Amino acid sequence: MAVFESQQKKENKSLMVNLLSVIAADGLIDKNEVDLLAHVGNKYGIDNQELLAIVESPVAVKILIPESQDQRLSHMQDILNMIVIDGDVSTEELKLLYMFSRAYGFSFGLVSSKLTELASQRSVTFDGKPLSQVNINSFGR
Repeated sequence: MAVFESQQKKENKSLMVNLLSVIAADGLIDKNEVDLLAHVGNKYGIDNQELLAIVESPVAVKILIPESQDQRLSHMQDILNMIVIDGDVSTEELKLLYMFSRAYGFSFGLVSSKLTELASQRSVTFDGKPLSQVNINSFGR
Protein backbone atom coordinates (compact mmCIF):
# COMPACT_ATOMS: atom_id res chain seq x y z
CA MET A 1 0.00 0.00 0.00
CA ALA A 2 1.40 3.39 -0.95
CA VAL A 3 2.34 5.69 1.91
CA PHE A 4 0.73 8.76 0.41
CA GLU A 5 -2.58 7.43 -0.90
CA SER A 6 -5.51 9.79 -1.00
CA GLN A 7 -8.47 9.17 1.27
CA GLN A 8 -10.59 8.40 -1.79
CA LYS A 9 -8.09 5.78 -3.01
CA LYS A 10 -8.17 4.14 0.44
CA GLU A 11 -11.98 4.16 0.38
CA ASN A 12 -11.98 2.58 -3.07
CA LYS A 13 -9.57 -0.16 -1.96
CA SER A 14 -11.88 -0.77 0.97
CA LEU A 15 -14.72 -1.27 -1.50
CA MET A 16 -12.65 -3.95 -3.23
CA VAL A 17 -12.41 -5.82 0.10
CA ASN A 18 -16.17 -5.48 0.55
CA LEU A 19 -16.72 -6.86 -2.95
CA LEU A 20 -14.36 -9.75 -2.21
CA SER A 21 -16.47 -10.61 0.83
CA VAL A 22 -19.56 -10.70 -1.41
CA ILE A 23 -17.76 -12.96 -3.90
CA ALA A 24 -16.72 -15.33 -1.13
CA ALA A 25 -20.07 -15.28 0.69
CA ASP A 26 -21.74 -18.09 -1.24
CA GLY A 27 -18.64 -20.27 -1.42
CA LEU A 28 -18.51 -20.10 -5.22
CA ILE A 29 -16.38 -17.85 -7.38
CA ASP A 30 -18.00 -17.07 -10.70
CA LYS A 31 -16.07 -15.70 -13.71
CA ASN A 32 -18.59 -12.86 -13.96
CA GLU A 33 -17.79 -11.86 -10.36
CA VAL A 34 -14.06 -11.79 -11.08
CA ASP A 35 -14.64 -9.76 -14.25
CA LEU A 36 -16.87 -7.29 -12.39
CA LEU A 37 -14.27 -6.94 -9.62
CA ALA A 38 -11.62 -6.05 -12.21
CA HIS A 39 -14.02 -3.64 -13.94
CA VAL A 40 -14.94 -1.87 -10.70
CA GLY A 41 -11.29 -1.70 -9.69
CA ASN A 42 -10.46 -0.12 -13.03
CA LYS A 43 -13.36 2.33 -12.64
CA TYR A 44 -11.86 3.53 -9.35
CA GLY A 45 -8.26 3.68 -10.57
CA ILE A 46 -7.09 0.44 -8.95
CA ASP A 47 -4.72 -1.30 -11.34
CA ASN A 48 -4.36 -5.08 -11.67
CA GLN A 49 -1.23 -5.19 -9.49
CA GLU A 50 -2.98 -3.29 -6.67
CA LEU A 51 -6.07 -5.48 -7.04
CA LEU A 52 -3.96 -8.63 -6.84
CA ALA A 53 -2.32 -7.33 -3.64
CA ILE A 54 -5.79 -6.72 -2.16
CA VAL A 55 -6.97 -10.20 -3.16
CA GLU A 56 -3.86 -11.79 -1.66
CA SER A 57 -4.08 -9.85 1.61
CA PRO A 58 -7.46 -8.20 2.15
CA VAL A 59 -6.77 -7.77 5.87
CA ALA A 60 -4.03 -5.29 4.98
CA VAL A 61 -6.70 -2.84 3.77
CA LYS A 62 -8.42 -0.71 6.38
CA ILE A 63 -12.19 -0.75 5.94
CA LEU A 64 -13.43 2.79 5.32
CA ILE A 65 -16.85 4.17 4.47
CA PRO A 66 -16.81 7.19 2.14
CA GLU A 67 -17.84 10.47 3.68
CA SER A 68 -19.41 11.66 0.44
CA GLN A 69 -23.04 10.64 -0.08
CA ASP A 70 -22.41 10.30 -3.83
CA GLN A 71 -19.44 8.00 -3.22
CA ARG A 72 -21.42 5.89 -0.72
CA LEU A 73 -24.23 5.55 -3.29
CA SER A 74 -21.76 4.55 -5.98
CA HIS A 75 -20.13 1.95 -3.73
CA MET A 76 -23.51 0.54 -2.68
CA GLN A 77 -24.52 0.21 -6.33
CA ASP A 78 -21.31 -1.71 -7.00
CA ILE A 79 -22.07 -4.02 -4.06
CA LEU A 80 -25.60 -4.61 -5.37
CA ASN A 81 -24.26 -5.37 -8.85
CA MET A 82 -21.80 -7.87 -7.39
CA ILE A 83 -24.56 -9.61 -5.44
CA VAL A 84 -26.68 -10.22 -8.56
CA ILE A 85 -23.96 -10.80 -11.17
CA ASP A 86 -23.93 -14.59 -10.76
CA GLY A 87 -27.73 -14.88 -11.09
CA ASP A 88 -28.36 -16.20 -7.59
CA VAL A 89 -28.50 -14.45 -4.22
CA SER A 90 -27.47 -16.41 -1.13
CA THR A 91 -28.51 -15.97 2.48
CA GLU A 92 -24.94 -14.97 3.27
CA GLU A 93 -25.01 -12.24 0.62
CA LEU A 94 -28.24 -10.85 2.06
CA LYS A 95 -26.71 -10.78 5.53
CA LEU A 96 -23.71 -8.91 4.15
CA LEU A 97 -26.03 -6.51 2.33
CA TYR A 98 -27.78 -5.75 5.61
CA MET A 99 -24.44 -5.07 7.28
CA PHE A 100 -23.24 -2.89 4.38
CA SER A 101 -26.50 -0.92 4.23
CA ARG A 102 -26.14 -0.01 7.90
CA ALA A 103 -22.43 0.78 7.60
CA TYR A 104 -23.01 3.01 4.57
CA GLY A 105 -25.89 4.79 6.33
CA PHE A 106 -28.78 3.51 4.21
CA SER A 107 -31.97 1.87 5.39
CA PHE A 108 -32.10 -1.83 4.59
CA GLY A 109 -35.62 -1.36 3.21
CA LEU A 110 -34.34 1.09 0.59
CA VAL A 111 -31.31 -1.03 -0.31
CA SER A 112 -33.33 -4.26 -0.48
CA SER A 113 -35.89 -2.61 -2.77
CA LYS A 114 -33.02 -1.56 -5.07
CA LEU A 115 -31.76 -5.14 -4.98
CA THR A 116 -35.19 -6.50 -5.88
CA GLU A 117 -35.49 -4.00 -8.74
CA LEU A 118 -32.04 -4.89 -10.07
CA ALA A 119 -32.68 -8.62 -9.66
CA SER A 120 -35.97 -8.46 -11.56
CA GLN A 121 -34.15 -6.93 -14.54
CA ARG A 122 -31.72 -9.87 -14.58
CA SER A 123 -33.88 -12.88 -13.56
CA VAL A 124 -31.97 -13.40 -10.30
CA THR A 125 -33.08 -16.18 -7.96
CA PHE A 126 -32.92 -17.03 -4.26
CA ASP A 127 -33.29 -20.72 -3.37
CA GLY A 128 -34.61 -21.39 -6.87
CA LYS A 129 -37.37 -18.74 -6.65
CA PRO A 130 -37.36 -15.34 -8.30
CA LEU A 131 -35.94 -12.88 -5.78
CA SER A 132 -39.06 -10.74 -6.18
CA GLN A 133 -41.04 -13.53 -4.48
CA VAL A 134 -38.82 -13.54 -1.38
CA ASN A 135 -39.28 -11.26 1.62
CA ILE A 136 -35.70 -10.08 1.80
CA ASN A 137 -36.56 -7.47 4.41
CA SER A 138 -36.69 -10.30 6.92
CA PHE A 139 -32.87 -10.45 6.67
CA GLY A 140 -32.73 -6.96 8.14
CA ARG A 141 -34.33 -7.94 11.42
